[in-house]
Amino acid sequence: MRRWFGWTGLGLIAACSSTTSTLSNGGASGSGQPPSEAAPTGQRWEGVVQDDACGRKSLQYILVDEVCGKLGGGYASLDLRAPMFRDGAQIGDHLFAVDGTHLWSLDTRDPSAPRRDALLAGLGQPIAAGAYGDRLLLASGDEGLVVVDVTDPAAPRRVSALTFDGPALDVHVAGDKAYVAAGDAGIAVVSLAGAAPTLERTIPVAGYAAAVTTRGNVAYVAACSTFVTVDLPSGKTLAQKWMADAVQNGVLVAPAKDVELVGDTAFVAAGATGAVAVDVSDPAAPRVGGNCTRPEPSFYASGVRASGGKLFVAGGEYGILPVSVENPGAACPSRAVPPPRVAPGASCSTAPPWEVLPWQETWEVVILPPPPPRGWDPIQTLPFGDRVYAFGDARRNGVRAIDVRAASDLVVFGRYAEPRRFVGMAASPGRAVLLGPSGGVFRIGEGGVATREPSAGDATLRTGRLATFLSDGRWAVLDGLTVLVEGAAAARYVGVSGASSMVPFGNELAIAAPNALVIADPDTGVSRRLTSTGALPPSLASSGGNLWIASPEATFASSYTGQGGLVAEPAQGIFDAEEILDTRLWQVRLPRRYLVPTNRGMVEVVTLGDKAGLTLHGESKKTVTLSLPPGQYVGAVGNGNYVHVAIIERSTYTSRLLTISLVNDRPELVTQEVFSGTAAGLAVAGPHLLVADGEGLLRSYRLESGKPVPEAVSHLELP
Repeated sequence: MRRWFGWTGLGLIAACSSTTSTLSNGGASGSGQPPSEAAPTGQRWEGVVQDDACGRKSLQYILVDEVCGKLGGGYASLDLRAPMFRDGAQIGDHLFAVDGTHLWSLDTRDPSAPRRDALLAGLGQPIAAGAYGDRLLLASGDEGLVVVDVTDPAAPRRVSALTFDGPALDVHVAGDKAYVAAGDAGIAVVSLAGAAPTLERTIPVAGYAAAVTTRGNVAYVAACSTFVTVDLPSGKTLAQKWMADAVQNGVLVAPAKDVELVGDTAFVAAGATGAVAVDVSDPAAPRVGGNCTRPEPSFYASGVRASGGKLFVAGGEYGILPVSVENPGAACPSRAVPPPRVAPGASCSTAPPWEVLPWQETWEVVILPPPPPRGWDPIQTLPFGDRVYAFGDARRNGVRAIDVRAASDLVVFGRYAEPRRFVGMAASPGRAVLLGPSGGVFRIGEGGVATREPSAGDATLRTGRLATFLSDGRWAVLDGLTVLVEGAAAARYVGVSGASSMVPFGNELAIAAPNALVIADPDTGVSRRLTSTGALPPSLASSGGNLWIASPEATFASSYTGQGGLVAEPAQGIFDAEEILDTRLWQVRLPRRYLVPTNRGMVEVVTLGDKAGLTLHGESKKTVTLSLPPGQYVGAVGNGNYVHVAIIERSTYTSRLLTISLVNDRPELVTQEVFSGTAAGLAVAGPHLLVADGEGLLRSYRLESGKPVPEAVSHLELP
């Protein structure tokens, strides 16, 4: 999505909101918190104190380069943890890609359909890659230079690491040496001749070393606020030169962040300024020439790579800008001055956050982000023979992606994207239904192993939105405006648009959507509609003949007995009526709510911003609360006296499984487990706790005294 929002902080009652259409290259957004809209490719939000439109001092946010910062030297490791591929190296028939947390080993023997062979963590923050024989060299931020043995691409292993006085941001291999751009520490020269890398020396340079390449005895350094040439034998700086107007209105608008040599010209990636051509025919007297850029606000150059007479500029949300470099000195003849910073317009509003903020655009992204259009968001490229890999920053969609393009015309003919095979599930004793592209019906056997059972409803399970099991044991799936019940000849129309929750209610189905609650006969489709007051997608649960409904922005849930109207239950107590009106909390993380029936009473799992908690509604309407870790909660399920909760962290491609005990009516967090991948749903199937994973996996845990013990991982992705 390319719609950009700038939001100003909303107080407890009054809101200030602002919108700006051009946020790149120093554009600003007013907010007491960083905008929940992800920064465009290659950039990050940085706060400055300004007067807002509500007559207060507030923290405003401007866009700066993600590595170079506001003025050239602002590496912030957390900002490089967006869910995106950043770089890679081809060794043999495998592409080894890095995403800031993991190493992905991809079999590219069929480049039109790359296939993952391995996923390796524990590498620090790998953001750039180089190859040395059968060893992979990773620039891993504060972890330094990490060496990975990829002799067996299906089982890569970390073998050594070397740290520096600054973060490892880029690595260039020449002969038996590696040159590492190490931020304010300069350039690290590393020997690769031995079994483990050894640091020969560190060469200080002006600015903040973000990228490096070499030729002969000279190093060429993109150093954020300047471009530097270095004599390697002596370690002395030969020259430093950069654009005179690189800083405008106190912001570095032309950050020197990557460099590629073609003949006697160094091409430097410089954000919205594009690829800046620097004549280095005399390394002691470089001359800054023209720059190849595009006027579109979406264009932001973060990477430059060349092959076969072409320069490939990774231009962020613009795509790839190809530049002919058959005559490199004449490739970028003109000079385009970087655009100035754009200030936002702001106004005050008394509207609540759910009317001010575009929450609808990000609500569904949590579980199943829409796939980014092909060709969007490259932050770096890798030419290899007849193809060019484009490492995708799909951070606005939350999906890692690599496009494989033809080097001749950049037409996309292959793609690898982070797996999203499952998006939801439901279970009953011995069976589970999973939704998503690999969805289907599965028998849960001994040891928690899942076996696919072909079903006439498989096509609906692969496109369905919600699933549940009816009181008679049949499964039901909501797909669009219809419900398909196991064994039925056809789906029944129920007419619920935007449904977010579906549960059995006696012999009927309850289906909830914003501002609507429908009770339907699953076999005939005959239904009755109640009006609820929520604005956001609500949660449902049924227990003891009562139906509960809770909207994420509400301070209390409501119950329904099947007669009359909705009855308010005691407040959940995790956030109050004032906190829910604080847009700053919404900008950190949208509110979410899960209702979970247990032996001890109804449980609410509640989140808002960095606040999360559990509320137990016990006997005599008494409530007990428990604070939980902040995070993106994606599901909760009850199991007798226990509640299990799934949290995902898209930036690190990990998930957490929490177990809370309700024994003695005192909620207590008793276990936590972290695993790689993206949890997409959880359910209890008899003695098993099942967790669906976007990877196409189903994790099974044996429940011992209510606590989960890992027992099986079933690989269920369709061929």
